[in-house]
Amino acid sequence: MIRKIISLQSPEGFWTNESNRWWENDPVLATSYSLIALEVALGIAQ
Repeated sequence: MIRKIISLQSPEGFWTNESNRWWENDPVLATSYSLIALEVALGIAQ
């Protein structure tokens, strides 16, 4: 899962989704979701 999330990161450093469902096309929101997912996958989430 970590490799997949990292592979979806844009060259500018953020994540986004082409679909605007649930505002996932907003880079701030999509990047936040991606970082939370990485924290959980790495076991560093509190």
